[in-house]
Amino acid sequence: MPLKQDSVMDLIKKEHLDIVGVLETRVKHQNVSDILVKKFSRMQFIGNYTSHQNGRIWILWNPSTVLVSPISESSQMFIAMFCIMLLIPLSISLWCTLVMMGMKDRPFGIL
Repeated sequence: MPLKQDSVMDLIKKEHLDIVGVLETRVKHQNVSDILVKKFSRMQFIGNYTSHQNGRIWILWNPSTVLVSPISESSQMFIAMFCIMLLIPLSISLWCTLVMMGMKDRPFGIL
């Protein structure tokens, strides 16, 4: 069974994505740096490890085209991450919200 990070990296390459949000990572904090070096070495990263022990939400981006600034995290009724993104080539700022809620073991997200 392929690892989720392989699927994410394949999608980033195939679609030429400069930013991607990943839900349900279930990656332990001590394993993050190893995965980032091996799979996402050209990307910057933020995760919600301060509000959830397994960092259920990741945001990865290309630092030459996008700047991401985290605003806040939540782990109360749902797990969420809020940030501002600056699309550098276009000089456009966007608000970003990633939300994960478990519903019969089927998480969903909103970006």
